[in-house]
Amino acid sequence: MKREYRNLAQAELRAKSGGKGIEGYAAVFNQPSEDLGGFTEKIMPGAFSDCLSKDPDVRALFNHDPSLVLGRTTAKTLRLDEDDKGLHFDCDLPDTQPARDLMTSIGRGDISQCSFGFTVNKQKFSKEKQDDGEVALIRELHAVDLFDVSPVTFPAYPQTSVDKRSLWPDGMPRSLRLVTSVLAHWRQDDDDENENGCACDCSNCDDDDCENCSNVACDDADCCDNGCPNQDQDVEENALHRGAVAFKKTPADDKETWDGDAARGRLAKWASSDGSGDKDKINWSKYAQGFAWVDPENKDNFGGYKLPHHDVKDGKLVSVWGGVRAAMTALLGGRGGTSIPEADRRAVYNHLRKEYGIHDKDVPDFHSLRHSLPLVIPADDLEIMRMRIRVAS
Repeated sequence: MKREYRNLAQAELRAKSGGKGIEGYAAVFNQPSEDLGGFTEKIMPGAFSDCLSKDPDVRALFNHDPSLVLGRTTAKTLRLDEDDKGLHFDCDLPDTQPARDLMTSIGRGDISQCSFGFTVNKQKFSKEKQDDGEVALIRELHAVDLFDVSPVTFPAYPQTSVDKRSLWPDGMPRSLRLVTSVLAHWRQDDDDENENGCACDCSNCDDDDCENCSNVACDDADCCDNGCPNQDQDVEENALHRGAVAFKKTPADDKETWDGDAARGRLAKWASSDGSGDKDKINWSKYAQGFAWVDPENKDNFGGYKLPHHDVKDGKLVSVWGGVRAAMTALLGGRGGTSIPEADRRAVYNHLRKEYGIHDKDVPDFHSLRHSLPLVIPADDLEIMRMRIRVAS
């Protein structure tokens, strides 16, 4: 779990009567935060109850600085409790110069905000469509552990990289990196309709040039009406003319195991007109949707289709995590590699990168291969191949 810091606009900070301490609310429930870089947060009622029931050792600090301790729960100089409004704090300040200076600044109104540091134990994500049509990602915090509450001179907001580091001093948690990546796909799905109605995401269709659509697996009806060359309405076998298959979001199957040959068989039956899987019955454009790359010179043969990572489940195409991982590994040189042109590797990587996103997985870095990889590599040569890849990268 990684540390996080938050300053909420609804938080309260004030001097206690008598001038011996400070009090207020470090967090308020059910109030949306500012945009934190692609998502907003809400702290849910009960988020602090489990932590507080364990008598945690929490400090009150000035500006989150451990050298400026203002109070501590174990010393009974800091008291925390959760009520219907949020997380309330009450701190008896020490008789030190920094504490006296802080009281003066609070009394003058120079310092009026506070922040709290925490780690997340339980959270929930959801997406909501806003009035302006944008998709918003909401993070609900249901259980957190506290480690400090702090009056702050400058609250941290995510508009700059410096402030982002202030929000996540240990780096953004993996869960947030993953869901913000998935949000990009949600927004792409919601916003990708072009001016002519086509929702294909290839570069030509983005420019409203459906007649030169480069998505070999395109099945968008509007793209077809606009002259998509991959969907000839008068020809049963659609014309494939590019190598890398454009990404199309499908349901995710998180199964770890992967049998590529068995998946190919099911894909063939799914893409054939009579369910037989016979070569002369295949709709090759439909078949291509199960793969990341197609050989333009061998598009009418099963052997021309590389890097399968989809399967058919209950009559529908699904992205299988085991297949996505195997395809990416092969693309980047593992498991014997794959024989596709170097010029196509980046486009194929981008396809598989999006597949990683729908499975909420960390994406490996891309690297090109500056030498040809054999189709079959003997086991004894595997380590030599790995060494060559490291050198080439």
